[in-house]
Formats: sequence, structure tokens, C-alpha cells
Amino acid sequence: MISAFNFPVAVWSWNAALALVCGDPVIWKRRRRTPLTALACMSLLERARERLGGVPEGLVELVVGGADRAVQLADDPRVPLVSATGSTQMGKQLAPRIASRLGRSLLELGGNNAPS
Repeated sequence: MISAFNFPVAVWSWNAALALVCGDPVIWKRRRRTPLTALACMSLLERARERLGGVPEGLVELVVGGADRAVQLADDPRVPLVSATGSTQMGKQLAPRIASRLGRSLLELGGNNAPS
């Protein structure tokens, strides 16, 4: 999942909840402008994992970096679905990369709070 700066946790949490309920791991590439929200969420998830027990380590991972990390996720055949929220420009760059490997994408692009 690639999240946008203007909703750093909302879309991620909706999609992560669905993935986790289905037993799928989640890789979260957060926006550089919102590091503290992502770190806080990861801390909460780790506390829940420890409290529940039996939850595999690494079920949710946080990726730190810029556009290069988003491209890495888009190109990796081990990532069956890339969910990305952000600018239309970002979507136009990622969608063909994902499609070229026959991956699936869920893109929420160019919302009314997108940066200019």
C-alpha cells in the first residue's frame, strides 16, 4: 500500500484491515511527509501482535523511502496487488509498471486534497 500525505492512515487502515482479515501480509510505503503517523500505527500493531500471540512477525511491514520504493513495489512480482493513493501523475507512472507484470492495482488518484 502506498499512502498519500493528506490521509496518512485512513485509506491504509481500511485496506490493511481487509488484507489482514484475509490473512494477507501488508507492505506499507508511507508518504515522506507523514512519518510519525506511520510509526505510531506500526507501534500499535506490534503491541497488538504481542498481546494476541500467534500472529506472525512481519505480517505488516513499513517501507521508508521516496518514489524509488513505490517503483520497487510496483515492479515486484511477489506483490500481487498494489494499492496507491496519491496524485494522478503517480498513478500514470505506476499503473503501466504493475500491468506489465500482470499485477493488480487499486488506485485512488487526484483527490480534491491532492498537492498542486
